[in-house]
Amino acid sequence: MLVLRRSHVAETAPDDRFRGTMQRWTLTDGARRATVCDYEFCADWSLLWRVVAGPRQGQVGRCRRFQVQQVRPDVYLITFAATPGATITAVVDFASGTLTGFASEADESRPFTGSLQFL
Repeated sequence: MLVLRRSHVAETAPDDRFRGTMQRWTLTDGARRATVCDYEFCADWSLLWRVVAGPRQGQVGRCRRFQVQQVRPDVYLITFAATPGATITAVVDFASGTLTGFASEADESRPFTGSLQFL
Protein backbone atom coordinates (compact mmCIF):
# COMPACT_ATOMS: atom_id res chain seq x y z
CA MET A 1 0.00 0.00 0.00
CA LEU A 2 1.29 3.43 -0.93
CA VAL A 3 1.09 5.94 1.90
CA LEU A 4 1.51 9.61 1.12
CA ARG A 5 2.59 12.06 3.77
CA ARG A 6 2.06 15.76 3.85
CA SER A 7 5.20 17.68 2.90
CA HIS A 8 6.82 19.65 5.66
CA VAL A 9 8.91 21.82 3.36
CA ALA A 10 7.58 25.04 4.87
CA GLU A 11 8.33 23.88 8.40
CA THR A 12 11.93 22.70 8.09
CA ALA A 13 15.31 24.37 8.34
CA PRO A 14 16.37 24.24 4.63
CA ASP A 15 14.27 27.30 3.90
CA ASP A 16 16.63 29.32 6.09
CA ARG A 17 19.13 29.26 3.23
CA PHE A 18 16.59 31.23 1.16
CA ARG A 19 14.13 33.16 3.32
CA GLY A 20 15.37 36.62 4.18
CA THR A 21 18.05 36.62 1.46
CA MET A 22 18.61 38.47 -1.78
CA GLN A 23 20.28 36.53 -4.56
CA ARG A 24 21.47 37.44 -8.03
CA TRP A 25 21.12 34.67 -10.60
CA THR A 26 23.23 35.11 -13.74
CA LEU A 27 22.18 32.71 -16.49
CA THR A 28 25.17 31.69 -18.58
CA ASP A 29 23.74 28.99 -20.84
CA GLY A 30 20.40 28.06 -22.36
CA ALA A 31 17.60 30.04 -23.92
CA ARG A 32 17.93 32.87 -21.39
CA ARG A 33 21.73 33.17 -21.32
CA ALA A 34 23.03 36.63 -20.46
CA THR A 35 19.94 37.24 -18.31
CA VAL A 36 20.54 38.50 -14.77
CA CYS A 37 17.75 38.44 -12.17
CA ASP A 38 17.65 39.62 -8.57
CA TYR A 39 15.46 37.57 -6.24
CA GLU A 40 14.34 38.60 -2.76
CA PHE A 41 13.16 35.53 -0.84
CA CYS A 42 10.84 36.95 1.82
CA ALA A 43 10.15 35.55 5.29
CA ASP A 44 6.47 34.97 4.40
CA TRP A 45 7.51 32.60 1.55
CA SER A 46 6.77 35.19 -1.13
CA LEU A 47 9.36 36.16 -3.72
CA LEU A 48 10.11 39.49 -5.37
CA TRP A 49 12.10 39.49 -8.59
CA ARG A 50 13.60 41.96 -11.03
CA VAL A 51 15.38 41.40 -14.34
CA VAL A 52 18.50 43.60 -14.19
CA ALA A 53 20.08 42.57 -17.53
CA GLY A 54 19.02 40.76 -20.66
CA PRO A 55 16.14 40.87 -23.15
CA ARG A 56 13.52 41.39 -20.43
CA GLN A 57 15.48 44.00 -18.49
CA GLY A 58 13.29 46.12 -16.26
CA GLN A 59 10.57 43.53 -15.72
CA VAL A 60 9.55 43.02 -12.09
CA GLY A 61 7.19 40.66 -10.37
CA ARG A 62 6.03 38.99 -7.21
CA CYS A 63 5.38 35.34 -6.57
CA ARG A 64 3.03 34.56 -3.71
CA ARG A 65 4.91 31.43 -2.68
CA PHE A 66 8.13 29.60 -3.40
CA GLN A 67 8.94 26.05 -2.31
CA VAL A 68 12.28 24.57 -1.32
CA GLN A 69 13.46 21.01 -0.75
CA GLN A 70 16.95 20.09 0.42
CA VAL A 71 18.62 17.53 -1.87
CA ARG A 72 21.83 17.19 0.16
CA PRO A 73 23.95 19.58 2.22
CA ASP A 74 24.29 22.90 0.35
CA VAL A 75 22.11 21.67 -2.58
CA TYR A 76 18.43 22.63 -2.84
CA LEU A 77 15.59 22.26 -5.30
CA ILE A 78 13.46 25.40 -5.57
CA THR A 79 10.34 26.10 -7.60
CA PHE A 80 8.11 29.13 -8.05
CA ALA A 81 5.67 30.67 -10.50
CA ALA A 82 7.50 33.69 -11.88
CA THR A 83 4.45 34.89 -13.80
CA PRO A 84 1.04 33.34 -14.48
CA GLY A 85 1.79 30.32 -16.64
CA ALA A 86 5.59 30.49 -16.18
CA THR A 87 7.39 28.33 -13.63
CA ILE A 88 11.05 28.29 -12.64
CA THR A 89 12.45 25.07 -11.19
CA ALA A 90 16.14 24.99 -10.29
CA VAL A 91 18.74 23.03 -8.39
CA VAL A 92 20.84 25.54 -6.45
CA ASP A 93 24.29 24.52 -5.18
CA PHE A 94 25.44 27.02 -2.58
CA ALA A 95 28.86 25.36 -2.19
CA SER A 96 29.80 25.87 -5.84
CA GLY A 97 27.64 28.97 -6.44
CA THR A 98 25.92 27.33 -9.41
CA LEU A 99 22.37 26.59 -10.49
CA THR A 100 20.70 24.56 -13.19
CA GLY A 101 17.06 24.20 -14.03
CA PHE A 102 14.13 24.79 -16.33
CA ALA A 103 12.00 27.79 -17.22
CA SER A 104 8.60 26.45 -18.23
CA GLU A 105 5.89 28.36 -20.08
CA ALA A 106 2.74 26.79 -21.53
CA ASP A 107 3.85 23.48 -23.06
CA GLU A 108 7.55 24.32 -23.34
CA SER A 109 10.40 23.86 -20.84
CA ARG A 110 13.77 25.44 -21.56
CA PRO A 111 16.90 24.42 -19.64
CA PHE A 112 19.29 26.96 -18.15
CA THR A 113 22.50 27.02 -16.13
CA GLY A 114 24.19 29.82 -14.31
CA SER A 115 25.74 31.17 -11.17
CA LEU A 116 24.42 32.84 -8.05
CA GLN A 117 25.65 35.31 -5.51
CA PHE A 118 24.16 36.73 -2.34
CA LEU A 119 23.50 40.48 -2.41
